[in-house]
Amino acid sequence: MTPEDRPSTLRYRNGAKAPLPFSAAEYARRLGGLRAEMAARDLPAVLLTSMANVAAHELGLASIRPGASCGAICAELNRLLAGEGVLGHRAFGYGHSFGVLSHYYGREVGLELREDVDTVLEPGMVVSMEPMLRVAAGEPGAGGYREHDILVVTDDGAENLTGFPYGPEANVIAA
Repeated sequence: MTPEDRPSTLRYRNGAKAPLPFSAAEYARRLGGLRAEMAARDLPAVLLTSMANVAAHELGLASIRPGASCGAICAELNRLLAGEGVLGHRAFGYGHSFGVLSHYYGREVGLELREDVDTVLEPGMVVSMEPMLRVAAGEPGAGGYREHDILVVTDDGAENLTGFPYGPEANVIAA
């Protein structure tokens, strides 16, 4: 069993501090580098792909609430991306839990936002919502599209701990 496989009984409490292996400024800098790396050479395709990813992100944010299952959230997001014609560009799962010591160590394997995980969300759980689409070089809209927020499941929904700006207006990098 690796550290990230070990379950934790700790729950986030309102006002509690979450230890990170780096400062909030460093986290924001790293996240900014991951959020969206787009070459704006084919702007219409870039915007369409980015907006599909934004729609998945917003639906995912609204879907994180007590009683929702990880697999059901994924199915809902898959339906949305399939309807937009971009599901084939999905890179990996839609989010994950967070460890006690960092984003990695102590993560709950059963709290990944993937189709094969049926864990039901409960208040106090900390999860990310980070849909990502990858379009190969040479295809219209080539680039990576990723939004990312960290949420705490509350009694009646979820509290967004990050709330960074997202979407093409915040993340398109001109060529």
